[in-house]
Amino acid sequence: MVAAWRGLGIATALIASALLAFDPTYFFLSVLDWGVAVPSFVCRCALLYFAVRWNQLRNLRDAFFLGLFAGLGFFNKADFAVFLLAVSIVVTCCYWRQLFVAVRQHSAAVALACLGFALGAGPMLIKIPRMLSLTVSGPHPNAPGEMTTKLKTMLSMYDGSHFYRLMNVGGVFERMYEGSGGPKAALGIALILTCGVFCGLAYRRKIAKARAVTFLIIAALFVTFGVFLLPDAVRIHHAVLVFPLPHLIIAALVALTWNSRTLLRTVGLLAVAIVCLSGLRSIAATQNLIQQTGGRGRWSESLNAFCRENRSRSELTIVSLDWGFNEQLIFLTDTPQLAEPFWEFNQTLPPLPPDPNYIYLAHPAEYSVLKYDVAYLNQLHVSGANVEIAPHFDRQNEVAFYTIRFRSH
Repeated sequence: MVAAWRGLGIATALIASALLAFDPTYFFLSVLDWGVAVPSFVCRCALLYFAVRWNQLRNLRDAFFLGLFAGLGFFNKADFAVFLLAVSIVVTCCYWRQLFVAVRQHSAAVALACLGFALGAGPMLIKIPRMLSLTVSGPHPNAPGEMTTKLKTMLSMYDGSHFYRLMNVGGVFERMYEGSGGPKAALGIALILTCGVFCGLAYRRKIAKARAVTFLIIAALFVTFGVFLLPDAVRIHHAVLVFPLPHLIIAALVALTWNSRTLLRTVGLLAVAIVCLSGLRSIAATQNLIQQTGGRGRWSESLNAFCRENRSRSELTIVSLDWGFNEQLIFLTDTPQLAEPFWEFNQTLPPLPPDPNYIYLAHPAEYSVLKYDVAYLNQLHVSGANVEIAPHFDRQNEVAFYTIRFRSH
């Protein structure tokens, strides 16, 4: 927001701050740090700030930090390259004359920026050939339905329903777009209308700083296209690489038309209020859903309760028979041994060691990813083994997960 203040004025910074604060996607992503998205967002904002600051002051220190945060964002997660490439291309197109002059006259700043990037990116740089190879010929370069999933992720990001949908189905990505999305936020609609109004005003040459707003719009489009082109980038932490550009676009247009007609000014303020209030309503609805259910399925608080009960039992080994348990166990337990053997399972399931000090965790069928745990549950029910299978329920009395434990003889 300091970057917005420096580049587009205090009004743009304040409006963009409000739009971000009440954006449900930004809110829950920040709370959860889904896919280590928060460090990436911090690096994007820092990169924008030091780019604006260097452009205004030509300070060598700013050039170094510009490169450093670009490198740190890439080091944090390689998909940051989408943002870097998109913004670099658009800067070159929109400001090519200024860029050419700056590079020619400030070679020391360019060198320091490159040094900062090398220090920030660190060991990731030597992995670039492997990353490119995996991107082109990875395990799922053309997964069926990938583009449809990316489109649905983008739409749920802009209407603020993503985390409501995810919590409502207990973390099952495959079913999250089938049911209710709860109250919607109006960010996406506001962005489309804003871009339309800007095009009309720019055509009639009735707006200041048109090139800066054009840069924001084209950069947002390029980042979005980049996410669609990046294989396997189907989850929300990839889609939000475009943040905070959409918020800056809306804020910039509202602020830059402030001195226009009273009607246009009123419409702009009303639009910002609607976007913020609709976002707040979506946040409240999602929090209410979580409070009512205690979290469903893979997100259930019943797993937290299980961890609290067993966190200090050094004699136990807790075995996850499916994806989705081990991360919580690592954070919420101290002394039990943890295991995830299913990564090495093949068509034939190995027998489970009948040690009473082993607790096996399994999902119900609707939350299972690899289905090994469901196969074990069915097998143990049929075999009549000396085993205790205990369901753990959420607040609405739905089964969140099962524990399997062999009784001592």
